[in-house]
Amino acid sequence: MWSKLSDADKKIFVEVTQEAAARGTAKVVKRESELVDEFKKKGINIVNVNRQSFVDAVLKNFTPESLGYDRKDYDRIVALK
Repeated sequence: MWSKLSDADKKIFVEVTQEAAARGTAKVVKRESELVDEFKKKGINIVNVNRQSFVDAVLKNFTPESLGYDRKDYDRIVALK
C-alpha cells in the first residue's frame, strides 16, 4: 500500500503520524506527572529512576552486539531524544 502512495501523500502521512506521536507522548508525560503528584498526596513513595545508572549496569554486562544490535544502529537509537 505504501508503494502505491504518491510522494506528496507519503509526506503528508509521515507528518501527520509524527504529529500524532508527539501529541500522544505529550499526553502520556503530562498524565504521568499528574499521577506522581496524586500518589505523593496519598503518601505513596515514588522512586525516580536514574536512567543512566540502568544503562551503565546493562552495558557493563552486555554489548550492543550481544543484544542483537549493530553498533551503528545502537548508537543511533541511543542518540534519539
